[in-house]
Amino acid sequence: LSGSFCWSADFTDSKRFGHVDMVQAIRSPGSTLKPFLYGLAMEDGLIHSQSLLSDAPIDYDGYHPSNFYGNFSGPVSVTKALQQSLNVTAVQVLYHLGPKKFVNRLENGGLSLTLPGDSKPNLSIILGGVGTSLESLVQAYAALARNGISSKLRFNDKDPITQRRLLDKGAAWIIRRILADHSRPGLPEQILNWSNARDVAWKTGTSYGYRDAWSIGVTNRYTIGVWVGRPDATPMPGHFGAITAAPILFDIVDSLPNRDLSPAFTAMPKNVHKTTICWPLGTEYQPKYASLCQQKRTAYVLNNTVPPTLPDINGKVWQARKQTYWINPKTGLLVDANCSVTKRIAKHIAKWPDALEPWLTYSQLKVSRKPKPDPACHISPERSSGQLTIRSLRNQSVFRNPAEGSELPLVPLEATGGQGKLYWIINGKLAHITQLRQIIQHRFKHEGLHTITVTDQKGDYDSIAIRVIR
Repeated sequence: LSGSFCWSADFTDSKRFGHVDMVQAIRSPGSTLKPFLYGLAMEDGLIHSQSLLSDAPIDYDGYHPSNFYGNFSGPVSVTKALQQSLNVTAVQVLYHLGPKKFVNRLENGGLSLTLPGDSKPNLSIILGGVGTSLESLVQAYAALARNGISSKLRFNDKDPITQRRLLDKGAAWIIRRILADHSRPGLPEQILNWSNARDVAWKTGTSYGYRDAWSIGVTNRYTIGVWVGRPDATPMPGHFGAITAAPILFDIVDSLPNRDLSPAFTAMPKNVHKTTICWPLGTEYQPKYASLCQQKRTAYVLNNTVPPTLPDINGKVWQARKQTYWINPKTGLLVDANCSVTKRIAKHIAKWPDALEPWLTYSQLKVSRKPKPDPACHISPERSSGQLTIRSLRNQSVFRNPAEGSELPLVPLEATGGQGKLYWIINGKLAHITQLRQIIQHRFKHEGLHTITVTDQKGDYDSIAIRVIR
């Protein structure tokens, strides 16, 4: 059963337009389309449940997606990206799937979408840049519990049965599993068997300007959709899906009879299996290439397809592959055919995506970087004075406002080298976007140790730490 309900003040009062049906009203869906994006990408063999995604600053021809709270996490899995509703990773996956294909497949699957004016599908649609209704979303989410089949809502027995395949059976099962494994807000993770905490796959969404707060939940028998907002689209600052709509959803789920919620989950489909995959390459673990597996993860895989980590934009910067270098066994340094070293050995390296380097640990960087040239070989270094470097600050510097007052000091941010736009990340959050050789002033709001990282469009970066005191 699927359902959606609408409460409006004085519903029968025509003078105040209380009869507006917000169940069928076209609104921005916020992040509620993300589960279908990841499901369709699995069908196309682009990702699996633990694929490595890049939650880092990126430029898509002038479009700079950011997360709800403005921070970046660096390397994240598909599962974490969907559960935390990260925006940057969703745009990354949509870029590779294709916005037009995504919209066409949703509409073919029964999810009606409305594009503003004469616009064409673009990357913003996954963050709410398209219109749909609560009714359409409930119909679509019901497919997660119906083997990927969506069905038009029927309000009486005489209504015809209209069904469409929205997702592959296995993809629907994986996406529902990911959403069901996400702890609900306010419930401690250690309380897994709380009698009132029902097994529900759920997703929230918030539209631009806090105009729409969404929460959709799926159980074996029921799909429940909640929308909170104002019909005239007046913003509701501070109200978003997780704190406004989700509590209503969970109140409804917890009020359902126990008999309607058992069994909690269907069996794993035949075209889904678990396997061990490796980061950073994203491919299946192979004992003979154990050195390339820097992180093991257990993934749900569809149709025995274990795709590699998605390449950077156009595949020009980074693409998942095993890299082989010849080294001097005595020094561990790089050699080539012109070196006098007679007993060269091969060294295989799995390199992380360039955009993720500012978030990697020292040990991760050490095992994935190309060896330095052996001095005996006279190999020219690949990087030169064009390397991206923070110029205006020194590592471990201390800054203090010379004048008495409550404000903390202004700190200049300038970098040399690099390519394209520069992204300044302070304490994990994107603070500024600048051009090469541009100087800006940043004022800190809090005392203490601060990490400043600058990265360019190619993925090069530099990072320092400074301390700010009064």
